[in-house]
Amino acid sequence: MVNRIALVVFLFLFGTGMTVGGSVLVSRQRRAQSFVPVRAQIVDRWLAHPNGTRVEAPPHTIPEQQSRRGGVTPVFRFSYKVGERPYTSEGFRAVRFRGTFQRAWGVYDRYRPGETVTAYYDPERPSVAVLERGGSAAPILFLACGLVAIAAGAVAGAFFYVRTKGSRLPGRPNKRVQRARRSRAKATQERRNGQASDGDGRSQPRR
Repeated sequence: MVNRIALVVFLFLFGTGMTVGGSVLVSRQRRAQSFVPVRAQIVDRWLAHPNGTRVEAPPHTIPEQQSRRGGVTPVFRFSYKVGERPYTSEGFRAVRFRGTFQRAWGVYDRYRPGETVTAYYDPERPSVAVLERGGSAAPILFLACGLVAIAAGAVAGAFFYVRTKGSRLPGRPNKRVQRARRSRAKATQERRNGQASDGDGRSQPRR
């Protein structure tokens, strides 16, 4: 029973976390679609390794085992103006891109320091800007996984509840009671058989 409750609670908590996180990311991607284009200049670029270090080496100089590891993020620093006010921002997309070193390098190689590119800034917060307004399918997958986990928790909870309640209905004892009754019935039958055997032995005539 405890394991069943733990499973249902885990599914609900996991699903809620995934749903909330996915909803935030989806909202962030949708918000980026309303960003305003502006001319910007690339100031610097690097790859952020999962351990926090900066990587600026080309893929062929990285060991193959390391190049296949995920979690690498391309980061770009670029400057732009909104009106007469200058801004500097860092990023790539509204939802952070993470991938293997080889994939991240492909993004890293698109923008070079000194180039003039089109960036997109938030009209409500001009200090927030990205180089690309597009997103990825990851937030939608997060949201879908969360909803599936919540649905699975609801189904499992309902199943366990009905099963537990059903076993306690009048005239339908639970398994523990049924096992106890079968044990008592078996013991009673064995005593009767033993008494019958004793009776047969005593009723035999003497020779």
